[in-house]
Amino acid sequence: MVDKARLLRTLKLDGLQLSHASHTLRADKDVALTAVTQNAYALEFVGDKLSSNREIVLAAVNNRGWALELANTHMRGDREIVAAAVQQDGFALQWAIDPFKNDRDIVLKSVTQDGMSLQFASPALRRNVEVVRAAVYQNGMALIHADIALQSNRDIVLIAVANNGYALQYASEALKTNRDVRLAANF
Repeated sequence: MVDKARLLRTLKLDGLQLSHASHTLRADKDVALTAVTQNAYALEFVGDKLSSNREIVLAAVNNRGWALELANTHMRGDREIVAAAVQQDGFALQWAIDPFKNDRDIVLKSVTQDGMSLQFASPALRRNVEVVRAAVYQNGMALIHADIALQSNRDIVLIAVANNGYALQYASEALKTNRDVRLAANF
């Protein structure tokens, strides 16, 4: 049997080694925190009680936002945890509970980190000029996930195609032939 001190030294190098630990050690807060700090995916192996521990989950999503997928529903509904997750990895928005997908501040953090995460935002926020502007500024191709009305918005489309000329394919038909838009897209 591995003692705690030895396991902690191992986990500092490879957090996923938690998967080989006894249930008793997996349920130890220091062990779990060390593991998820080194490798967020170790959250999958922490003891049941600790998977609901805010400090443990926050450490995991600060390491890799994607770890929000491994968090339980209660933790996916914690604003601070979701904010940390999407700030680290915008795509973590897909694992947040639905109210956060309609939360302007959370979605702005998400699309600022990865514009393509706009696809996980609520329909209302995919119609929001500020949110879509931030998304296409970060990744012009996010225009594909914008509401059709914003695909016809000249300012939004100009930002998108200046970022990535290939975003022109997601602009409205009228803007695809607009001289200024085509110049911004380098076509």
